[in-house]
Amino acid sequence: MTSYLRSRLLFLALWGTLAIVVLGGAWRLTKLLIDVHEPEFGVRSQEIGILSDEPKAADAEIVVLFSYRGTRTGPVASVELTSRLTSATIIVNNVAEHGCVNFRRLRTIDMVSLRGNERFMRWKTDDGKQMDITCELKPVVWNDTFASRRIIIWNPDPTEALIPCDPNCENGAVLPWALDVSEIEDADHFTMTGHSLQSRPTESLNSTAVRNVLPGTAVTVRWETVHAESRRDGIFVIIGALVALGAAMLIEAVRPLIEELAGAGAHKKRHRERGR
Repeated sequence: MTSYLRSRLLFLALWGTLAIVVLGGAWRLTKLLIDVHEPEFGVRSQEIGILSDEPKAADAEIVVLFSYRGTRTGPVASVELTSRLTSATIIVNNVAEHGCVNFRRLRTIDMVSLRGNERFMRWKTDDGKQMDITCELKPVVWNDTFASRRIIIWNPDPTEALIPCDPNCENGAVLPWALDVSEIEDADHFTMTGHSLQSRPTESLNSTAVRNVLPGTAVTVRWETVHAESRRDGIFVIIGALVALGAAMLIEAVRPLIEELAGAGAHKKRHRERGR
C-alpha cells in the first residue's frame, strides 16, 4: 500500500468518524424529543377520596384544586380541598412530609396510615366554617414526552374505600368532586380524559381545566410545559445544524476518493486515446 493511498484512507477514516459522532449526537437529541413514556397506574397516580354521611353531601360542591410547579430543588405539588361539608373522611396517597393543614384554622390535621402509601383523616368543623384543607404531595407527574407532562388523578371505588371504623362512627358514601388543574404553573394546551358528569358543579368553575370525577373513575391530565417547549425548539435548531454538519463531513470524507477515481478514469481514457 502506497503512502498516498494510506493517507487517503486515513483521511476517510478521520472525517468519517467525526461525521458518525456528529450524526449520532443528532440522533440522540431526536430520540430525546420523540420518546414516549408510559406511566404505571398506582405508582404514578394520585388518589383522592372524600366520604361523608351528611344528608345533603352529594350537593356539597366539592372542589379539588391540584397545584404543580417547579422549583430549584425540584417539583412541588399540593392539593386544596374546599367544600360546604361540615364533616368528612378523606383518603389521600403520596402525602409529603408536611402533611395536610386546615387552612382556615392553620392547624395540621392528624392522619392515619391505611394501605400502602394511603393515609386518611377524619375532619369535622368546630367553628361552623366550611372545609378548606391543603395537603402537600409527593409529585407523581410523569414526563410523557420531552415537553408533555401527565398525571392520573382518581376517585376510589366505594368497594375499595374501606376505612376502619368503630361501631359509633359512619364513614358515609364516596362523593364525586370537581378537579381543577388551573393552578399548574408553566402549562399550556390542557387535555383531560376520563369519566365526568355532564354539568359543572358551580358556575364559577366554567373552565376547560375543570373535570368532575365520579367515584371509581380516574381522569388523566396532560399538558405542555412552556419552558420545555422553548427548549425543544432550540434543540430542533441544533439537530438541523448537526445533520448539516455531519452531511458535510461525510462529503469531505469521500471527496478524495471520488477525485481519485475520477482522476484514474480520466488517465485511462487519455491512455486509450494515445494508443489509437
